[in-house]
Amino acid sequence: MKLTPVKVRGKGPRKKGWRPPDPGRFKRALGEARRSREKKNKKKKPAAPIERLPAEILEQILFMSENLNLPRSSLRIGRLLSGRSFLSELAVAAFGPTWDLWFGCVRSQIRSYRDYEADYHRVGGNPEFQSAVLACPRMSLALLLDAQKKWYRRHGEGRHYQHADTLDEYRYMDRDGGSRAGGRPDQLELRDRLIRHGRGGFGHACDLEACLGSDWEWFEKPQFIRLVDCDRDWRRQRYIDLHPATRIPDHLLADPMDCDRIKWLFWLIRGGAALSRHQTWEITECGYQKAMDGAESSPELALLVIRLFFALGVFSHRHWPKFLVSKKLSEAHGECDDDNSTVTANYKVWKYVALVLKNIRD
Repeated sequence: MKLTPVKVRGKGPRKKGWRPPDPGRFKRALGEARRSREKKNKKKKPAAPIERLPAEILEQILFMSENLNLPRSSLRIGRLLSGRSFLSELAVAAFGPTWDLWFGCVRSQIRSYRDYEADYHRVGGNPEFQSAVLACPRMSLALLLDAQKKWYRRHGEGRHYQHADTLDEYRYMDRDGGSRAGGRPDQLELRDRLIRHGRGGFGHACDLEACLGSDWEWFEKPQFIRLVDCDRDWRRQRYIDLHPATRIPDHLLADPMDCDRIKWLFWLIRGGAALSRHQTWEITECGYQKAMDGAESSPELALLVIRLFFALGVFSHRHWPKFLVSKKLSEAHGECDDDNSTVTANYKVWKYVALVLKNIRD
């Protein structure tokens, strides 16, 4: 017969009452876990062999491969290949082969075999590489001019540079001739300034910004001629600063209402840029609409955008479909026929659009 166990008070451990957990203990545990995790994350991964190369060698690898995916392959490489000086050298590598052959040459003055412009192998430069460089987010007209000045100091000293002949009749009239033609004082002042700049010659392009500024002033304020005639003539008088197959950045066509973008687009068209067959009319129609929407507040900028689009061939039937030309022409006629349109700031813009689209339709 088994004995019956009897519990005696005080023979076992006393049960502890409930206590709230110690918050400090949990804080210490969380802090140690966080520090351990941060320490683990701070451990640097060993650099790959290509990442240990100097920036100068990485630049040459990129220039010779003409592949802009190299800076995107690694954070280290991207940091080394992101400075302003690198972007300037990148533009020299992309556009230098074209400048070597055609710097300072105006297309209308080149005498060669028929359809030589379609012989893309003769132009020099890789259009895909040039298009990729122009599409870089940090690329700008200032960087391109800086790159062209670098190239000129290295390879272009003393080379001949010629301004377009179509400008001579208006650039180099003397003061008496301008007065007889009815020139205003501001027009005569501009003409005198252009005369002092010169027509071109050997070593003329020592100040490329001044040459661009001279051409820009003539385009911005044409003298004694209709705008349409001016733009039609200027369209045939271009340089060869880039490959004809180089693609204009889409953001310059879709949203051009900015002074810097307008001047950059002017530099590209002046250098021989053309619309790519991959750039649809929807892109340029968006830019046109933004220009016309902003014509009320900035008519000067809107007019410059429309003139550049006309020089680029945006409104031709090869790019814009006929129904779109007819639609925009009807809108322009409606704005011009309005009784109050002649006193509005954007009347000149609508008048120019109507004249351009009417000539294209006819």
